[in-house]
Amino acid sequence: MKSTRANKTQLLKQLRRLRETAAKSNSALAKMTPEEVIEKLRKDRERIWEEKFAARP
Repeated sequence: MKSTRANKTQLLKQLRRLRETAAKSNSALAKMTPEEVIEKLRKDRERIWEEKFAARP
């Protein structure tokens, strides 16, 4: 099992890559702080989950 420190390091690395990619495409994510990006991604993921899976019988 990976340590918490390793997980945090990997998460920050992924977040940095995401922000760099967003900056290249002139996205609103490029202007956000890391905390704002995480919050937006969580909200988007929840919205998509509701649209795709919550409506299933």
